[in-house]
Amino acid sequence: MSTWIAGKGTIPAVIINADLIRAMTDEELAKWLSHHSMVCVPGERPNPEDCVGGCEHCWLDWLRQEVNDGKEEKEENQPAK
Repeated sequence: MSTWIAGKGTIPAVIINADLIRAMTDEELAKWLSHHSMVCVPGERPNPEDCVGGCEHCWLDWLRQEVNDGKEEKEENQPAK
C-alpha cells in the first residue's frame, strides 16, 4: 500500500529502516557508519597517524569507490588458455 504525495511521488505507507538508509546522502551514510560500525572501512586498517579526517572521511571515500565484485581477481588467477 502506498500514498501519493504531490511533488514527491509514491511514498510507502510503512517506512522501514532500510528505506531511511537508502534515502541517505553519501555524507549522512558515512557519518552513520563511522558512529555505528565496529569495524574499519572494508580493506582498510589505517594507522592512527595516517588517519586524516577520522572514520567518517574513510567511509565517505569507500562509499564513492566503484564496485569491485572480485571478477578482476578471479580473471587474474585463471591459467592462460
